[in-house]
Amino acid sequence: MSLCTFVANRLVYPLGDIVMGTHIVKSLKELERLQWDSPEKIRDRQDELLRKLIAHSYKNVPYWKGVFEKLNKGVKPDE
Repeated sequence: MSLCTFVANRLVYPLGDIVMGTHIVKSLKELERLQWDSPEKIRDRQDELLRKLIAHSYKNVPYWKGVFEKLNKGVKPDE
C-alpha cells in the first residue's frame, strides 16, 4: 500500500465522513467485499439496481415516464 493510499484510507476519508456527513469508508469497504462476487451475482445485483432505478424514474420524473410509456406502449415497470 502506497503512502498516499494509506493516508487517504486512514485519515482523509474518515475525516471527510465526519466533517461532511458522508459514508465513504463504509462504501469503500462494501465495494472491496463485492468485488469478489461471482459474475452471476454481480449481474443479478446490477439487474436489481437497474430495475429500481427505472421504477423510481417512472414514478418521479415525468420526462422519463413519458419516454418509457411511448417506447413500451403503456407497459409499466415492475414496482
